[in-house]
Amino acid sequence: MVVLLSRCDIPTESPDFSLTTSVKAPLILDKTFVLLGPDASGLTPLIDSTDASFDTLFSVDPTNNKLLINQELDDLDIGDLDDLISEISLDPITVSVSIGSLEEQGFSTETFGSDVGLFTSPEINIPSAPVNPAVPSYPIGNVLVPPTVDLINLSDVSVESVRLSSSTSNVNQFQFTLDNGLASGTLTNAAGGAPEVILERPDGGTTIEIARASFSSAPAPGQQATALMDVSGGLLTADATYRLDVTTTEGDTPMVTNPNDVQVTTLVRPLEYAETGVSDVPAQNDIDASGDALSLGGDTEFSGIIAAGGSITINIANNLAFDVTLTELTARNLGDVGTITAPSVMFNLDDLPAGTSRTIPTGTAVDLVFPMTGKVISSEIEVEVLASSPGTGGASAIIKDSDGLFTTVTGNVEVDELYFIPEAEEFTSNGILDIDVDDVSFESGHEFVELESGTLLIEEITNEMNMDMETLRFSLPGFRLPPYSPSDSLVIQFQGSSQNPSSFQYSQLSGETTLENIAIDLSNVRIYPVDNQASYNVFALSEAGQPTSLNIADQIRASIAPQNLQISRVEAIMSASAIDLTEDANNDGVLEIMSNAEAEVMDLGSLSELNEYDLDGFQFNGAQFTFNINTNLGADIVFYAAMVGIDSDGNPVYLSGQNDFAVSAADTLAQDFVFEGSPIAPENLIKFTIPGSPSVEQVVTQVIEINQTNSNLDEFISSLPEEFRYVGKGLVQGSSGGLVQLQKPFTMEASIGAGIPLSFSGAFSADETIEADLSSLEDLTDPDADVLLNEGNLELAYENGLPVEVGVQVNILDEWGQSILTLPDSSGTSYTLNAAPADEAGLSTGTEPGTLEISVTEEQLRTMSRGQEAQISFQIKTNEGTPATLRASDTIQLRLLGKFDLTVQVEE
Repeated sequence: MVVLLSRCDIPTESPDFSLTTSVKAPLILDKTFVLLGPDASGLTPLIDSTDASFDTLFSVDPTNNKLLINQELDDLDIGDLDDLISEISLDPITVSVSIGSLEEQGFSTETFGSDVGLFTSPEINIPSAPVNPAVPSYPIGNVLVPPTVDLINLSDVSVESVRLSSSTSNVNQFQFTLDNGLASGTLTNAAGGAPEVILERPDGGTTIEIARASFSSAPAPGQQATALMDVSGGLLTADATYRLDVTTTEGDTPMVTNPNDVQVTTLVRPLEYAETGVSDVPAQNDIDASGDALSLGGDTEFSGIIAAGGSITINIANNLAFDVTLTELTARNLGDVGTITAPSVMFNLDDLPAGTSRTIPTGTAVDLVFPMTGKVISSEIEVEVLASSPGTGGASAIIKDSDGLFTTVTGNVEVDELYFIPEAEEFTSNGILDIDVDDVSFESGHEFVELESGTLLIEEITNEMNMDMETLRFSLPGFRLPPYSPSDSLVIQFQGSSQNPSSFQYSQLSGETTLENIAIDLSNVRIYPVDNQASYNVFALSEAGQPTSLNIADQIRASIAPQNLQISRVEAIMSASAIDLTEDANNDGVLEIMSNAEAEVMDLGSLSELNEYDLDGFQFNGAQFTFNINTNLGADIVFYAAMVGIDSDGNPVYLSGQNDFAVSAADTLAQDFVFEGSPIAPENLIKFTIPGSPSVEQVVTQVIEINQTNSNLDEFISSLPEEFRYVGKGLVQGSSGGLVQLQKPFTMEASIGAGIPLSFSGAFSADETIEADLSSLEDLTDPDADVLLNEGNLELAYENGLPVEVGVQVNILDEWGQSILTLPDSSGTSYTLNAAPADEAGLSTGTEPGTLEISVTEEQLRTMSRGQEAQISFQIKTNEGTPATLRASDTIQLRLLGKFDLTVQVEE
């Protein structure tokens, strides 16, 4: 600073005349002040950035020299994010395979029994008979003989009709031979062709043709011809006849005249009876439909069973034309069962429940159910079925070749012991593991959890069966090993004699043995549940070998116990879930912002030092808090917080969200924040969404800016808080359809920086004190001096580079630093320096020059002459409603000059 003070050139000898003159001389100062400094040229600053209170508070934007107030806040402690992933819950389960389908055995025999069967009559020769018009037809019914069959006795029946089979293989044929013994005349039919033979039967006054055949030729005298008639499938009755269509080339006369010269001979080849109509079936005493050496084919090719329960059903179908009554039904074992000598008789009619009818009406079938509890059953049996019948009681009946008694044996028994020769018997079982992770669901089979650590303990692996297992396999399709394709499922196998635990291969499980426990390391295993469940399968394959017995209780069993499962990664559907981002020290579910145990506390002391500038209605404009958040979370987090500043008087000022950052009473976490025990109103809270990383393998930086558009930040900063407190919670939610991707170690680091451009409205003041020796004014005010002061003025010339009005006061201080004079006066008024021109952003575009005239009295000059220092007070204020933005390089230049009218006494 340069103080420009000097004495006036005043005459020291008195002339003899009086002279009035004006003198203008530097008086107080010629000074340029820079807003922030000192700068490189050493200009005196209005705000001294070298002061320890402000040396880190201010910075300059290098692009435009705008002055910024910087407040670097501490890194935000996000807290323990391990709660993002809950523990996985898998309850221990017991898995087993047993004889399963073997413990209930279904079996049956093929249907057996006896039918009437086809009866083939013997070949019959019918003697020759004369052919003449006087013999119109010839009976043939005498060829129908009673059938002889094994099932029933028909030896004494009268045959009324026979339906022949369809076979023509040397059966069911009539052969006719026609001899022409006439002296003249060839035999023809009425139309002149070869003679014909017609088989027919009467039917209610008419006749029905059964069959017709032509002779091989028209025989001349002394010749013969044959005709072969097919009667297969035809119905022959006892009154059936045949006739000849025959005449001669000379008419009937030769045959009438010689009635015995034309002869016909008939050969009846064997006839097969498909149905036989009889006048009466006599009583029967020895109907036998037994079955010998029947194999019980069924679920398993067993050699024997000791039954714990169940039954065998004997189904007997009566297709005979008459009722039958069972006289004997006995099932016998044809072999032993294992080491047990099987009783010969398994059951008989006496084992039926009392009152069971033994009569089987014609055309019906009955089921006879025999209980089998405690019975021994061999794989081959015989069943004796004998019956009697009263016959038809004089009524006619049709006996078909398929008629008979038919028996089927079926059974469904519960096995106590099963004896069989295993042919690599398969045993299977499957089940479900319930996967429980709080707030997480697995729906499609594509979601998963990856385990950081854990063990699958397989305990008490026991084979109770009396057979070795060639293979025992536990498979968990939903548990996958790297690289996690569906074919990489976890399979634990017991096979062969070698072991390779790293590949989950162990030696085979012998019969009636227990293996030691096996621990499977589940580190890096992924679990892919479907609908929050994972399946497991157990498969066992026995070795083929010698006859083996299995008890109904035999099984292969093990206990599977997942232990200490820790999740390192999850990719699943997560319902929005809350986590504490600052500590809930007392676990009461709410966060107390005034508790040092729960709140993050930051010192804003540098910012509060601005209070020394006598701020009056001061309001910052355009402040911003910048959150820099590094994260690898594959989920969005809605950050809810109470943020409060405590000003120098101890009053709280909330940083409140607005618009998208506002919190409403309906928000999920709106009630979770308190101030000294009382709920903080939702409008005093703030929230914003922190987008997640596109990949858990990538840490990204998300920048969240809090400014005046989404909060009351300008108001908050303008309160110049000394302390900043915050408590926070997060609402984790999937970024797309609820899907989240989370992987340990979690990265969630945050820091806050405050950038505050010195753009403001309102007013503040700054004082600068400079040296000012004003003792030279003594001569102007000495009453004994020859120089008399007529009028005194101060001239304040300025160039204002600040885009604001500046009020200036000059306070003259004596040698003890006490104020002795204030200009313009001590009432608080000031001289006003007009604002520099400014652009829309409030930045100055030049300087504003001006000059102020200040009238001073002789008394004021006399007082000023005692001054040793001058204190310049600046009152900087914006135009109402028009914020101003200051550059660090903005200057104010002041020149305070003296302008005096003097009268000089000149002695004569």
